[in-house]
Amino acid sequence: MYFLYTYDQDAKKWRFSQGVGGREPFPVVLKRDFYYNAFMETQCTVYVRTYECDGYNHVNNANYLNYLEYARYEYLKDIGFDYDKAFKSGYGTYISRIEIDYKRPAVTDDKLVIKSKPIKKGAVSGTILQQIWRGDDLMIEAKVTWVFVNSKGIPVKIPEEFDVPGLKP
Repeated sequence: MYFLYTYDQDAKKWRFSQGVGGREPFPVVLKRDFYYNAFMETQCTVYVRTYECDGYNHVNNANYLNYLEYARYEYLKDIGFDYDKAFKSGYGTYISRIEIDYKRPAVTDDKLVIKSKPIKKGAVSGTILQQIWRGDDLMIEAKVTWVFVNSKGIPVKIPEEFDVPGLKP
Protein backbone atom coordinates (compact mmCIF):
# COMPACT_ATOMS: atom_id res chain seq x y z
CA MET A 1 0.00 0.00 0.00
CA TYR A 2 1.19 3.53 -0.71
CA PHE A 3 -0.09 6.96 0.18
CA LEU A 4 0.00 9.99 -2.08
CA TYR A 5 -0.18 13.51 -0.72
CA THR A 6 -0.38 16.48 -3.05
CA TYR A 7 -0.31 20.10 -1.92
CA ASP A 8 -3.05 22.05 -3.70
CA GLN A 9 -1.70 25.61 -4.04
CA ASP A 10 -5.13 27.06 -4.86
CA ALA A 11 -6.98 25.41 -1.98
CA LYS A 12 -3.95 25.83 0.32
CA LYS A 13 -4.29 22.30 1.69
CA TRP A 14 -2.93 18.79 1.34
CA ARG A 15 -4.99 16.21 -0.56
CA PHE A 16 -4.74 12.50 0.24
CA SER A 17 -5.19 9.31 -1.78
CA GLN A 18 -3.98 5.75 -1.38
CA GLY A 19 -3.42 2.69 -3.53
CA VAL A 20 -1.79 -0.71 -3.59
CA GLY A 21 1.37 -1.97 -5.24
CA GLY A 22 3.70 -0.57 -7.84
CA ARG A 23 5.36 2.07 -5.65
CA GLU A 24 8.67 2.18 -3.83
CA PRO A 25 8.42 1.66 -0.04
CA PHE A 26 10.35 4.89 0.56
CA PRO A 27 9.52 8.37 -0.74
CA VAL A 28 9.82 9.25 -4.38
CA VAL A 29 9.74 13.03 -4.44
CA LEU A 30 8.40 14.63 -7.62
CA LYS A 31 7.60 18.33 -7.44
CA ARG A 32 5.00 18.78 -4.67
CA ASP A 33 3.75 15.16 -4.76
CA PHE A 34 5.39 12.40 -2.76
CA TYR A 35 4.82 8.85 -1.68
CA TYR A 36 5.57 7.16 1.61
CA ASN A 37 4.72 3.87 3.23
CA ALA A 38 2.44 3.38 6.22
CA PHE A 39 5.45 3.17 8.54
CA MET A 40 7.30 6.27 7.37
CA GLU A 41 10.97 5.70 7.91
CA THR A 42 13.85 7.09 5.91
CA GLN A 43 17.45 6.03 6.05
CA CYS A 44 20.87 7.21 4.96
CA THR A 45 24.40 5.85 5.27
CA VAL A 46 27.62 7.29 6.67
CA TYR A 47 31.09 5.82 7.04
CA VAL A 48 33.16 6.51 10.14
CA ARG A 49 36.25 8.60 9.34
CA THR A 50 39.46 8.46 11.35
CA TYR A 51 39.25 12.06 12.59
CA GLU A 52 35.83 11.35 14.18
CA CYS A 53 37.39 8.84 16.58
CA ASP A 54 39.06 9.28 19.96
CA GLY A 55 42.27 7.68 21.23
CA TYR A 56 40.50 4.34 21.66
CA ASN A 57 39.41 4.39 17.99
CA HIS A 58 35.77 4.83 19.08
CA VAL A 59 33.60 7.52 17.53
CA ASN A 60 33.60 10.48 19.89
CA ASN A 61 30.10 10.85 21.36
CA ALA A 62 29.76 14.42 20.04
CA ASN A 63 30.18 13.18 16.46
CA TYR A 64 27.02 11.10 16.71
CA LEU A 65 25.12 14.39 16.95
CA ASN A 66 26.57 15.35 13.54
CA TYR A 67 25.44 12.01 12.08
CA LEU A 68 21.94 12.54 13.46
CA GLU A 69 21.78 16.10 12.12
CA TYR A 70 22.77 14.92 8.65
CA ALA A 71 20.11 12.17 8.77
CA ARG A 72 17.40 14.63 9.91
CA TYR A 73 18.14 16.91 6.97
CA GLU A 74 17.94 13.94 4.60
CA TYR A 75 14.67 12.91 6.29
CA LEU A 76 13.16 16.37 5.70
CA LYS A 77 14.15 16.22 2.02
CA ASP A 78 12.74 12.70 1.68
CA ILE A 79 9.32 13.67 3.06
CA GLY A 80 9.05 16.72 0.81
CA PHE A 81 9.69 19.43 3.42
CA ASP A 82 11.17 22.43 1.58
CA TYR A 83 13.55 23.75 4.26
CA ASP A 84 15.02 26.38 1.94
CA LYS A 85 11.55 27.78 1.14
CA ALA A 86 10.59 27.74 4.83
CA PHE A 87 13.78 29.65 5.69
CA LYS A 88 13.20 32.21 2.92
CA SER A 89 9.63 32.62 4.22
CA GLY A 90 10.97 33.53 7.67
CA TYR A 91 10.69 30.14 9.40
CA GLY A 92 13.01 27.49 10.70
CA THR A 93 13.33 24.61 13.11
CA TYR A 94 15.22 24.46 16.39
CA ILE A 95 16.21 21.32 18.20
CA SER A 96 14.93 21.73 21.75
CA ARG A 97 15.91 18.35 23.17
CA ILE A 98 17.96 15.30 22.29
CA GLU A 99 17.70 12.16 24.41
CA ILE A 100 20.41 9.75 23.29
CA ASP A 101 21.31 6.23 24.39
CA TYR A 102 24.76 4.97 23.44
CA LYS A 103 24.54 1.18 23.05
CA ARG A 104 27.77 0.15 21.28
CA PRO A 105 30.85 1.99 20.02
CA ALA A 106 31.47 2.52 16.32
CA VAL A 107 35.03 2.50 14.97
CA THR A 108 36.93 3.73 11.92
CA ASP A 109 35.54 2.53 8.57
CA ASP A 110 32.27 1.23 10.05
CA LYS A 111 29.33 1.57 7.69
CA LEU A 112 26.47 3.08 9.69
CA VAL A 113 22.83 3.23 8.59
CA ILE A 114 20.79 5.97 10.23
CA LYS A 115 17.02 5.44 10.34
CA SER A 116 14.67 8.32 11.11
CA LYS A 117 10.92 8.34 11.66
CA PRO A 118 8.38 10.63 13.34
CA ILE A 119 6.89 9.41 16.62
CA LYS A 120 5.06 12.53 17.86
CA LYS A 121 3.63 15.64 16.20
CA GLY A 122 1.95 18.70 17.67
CA ALA A 123 0.94 22.08 16.25
CA VAL A 124 4.39 23.66 16.74
CA SER A 125 6.72 20.75 17.51
CA GLY A 126 7.40 17.08 17.04
CA THR A 127 9.72 14.22 17.94
CA ILE A 128 11.76 12.03 15.61
CA LEU A 129 13.13 8.65 16.61
CA GLN A 130 16.58 8.10 15.14
CA GLN A 131 18.58 4.90 15.28
CA ILE A 132 22.10 4.23 14.10
CA TRP A 133 22.76 0.66 13.01
CA ARG A 134 25.92 -1.25 12.05
CA GLY A 135 24.56 -4.28 10.29
CA ASP A 136 22.17 -5.93 12.76
CA ASP A 137 23.64 -4.10 15.77
CA LEU A 138 21.82 -1.09 17.19
CA MET A 139 24.54 1.42 18.06
CA ILE A 140 22.62 4.55 19.05
CA GLU A 141 18.99 5.40 19.73
CA ALA A 142 17.90 9.02 20.02
CA LYS A 143 14.64 10.90 20.46
CA VAL A 144 14.97 14.36 18.95
CA THR A 145 12.39 17.05 19.69
CA TRP A 146 12.15 19.93 17.23
CA VAL A 147 10.22 23.19 17.32
CA PHE A 148 9.01 25.26 14.36
CA VAL A 149 9.97 28.94 14.84
CA ASN A 150 9.56 32.29 13.14
CA SER A 151 12.45 34.58 12.14
CA LYS A 152 12.71 35.85 15.75
CA GLY A 153 13.14 32.31 17.10
CA ILE A 154 9.67 32.27 18.65
CA PRO A 155 7.76 28.97 18.43
CA VAL A 156 4.81 29.24 16.02
CA LYS A 157 2.18 26.95 14.57
CA ILE A 158 3.42 25.33 11.38
CA PRO A 159 1.74 26.95 8.36
CA GLU A 160 -0.25 24.35 6.41
CA GLU A 161 2.05 24.73 3.40
CA PHE A 162 4.98 23.42 5.47
CA ASP A 163 3.03 20.96 7.60
CA VAL A 164 3.78 18.03 5.29
CA PRO A 165 2.14 14.68 6.10
CA GLY A 166 5.53 12.99 6.55
CA LEU A 167 6.07 14.95 9.79
CA LYS A 168 3.25 12.97 11.39
CA PRO A 169 3.73 9.48 12.85
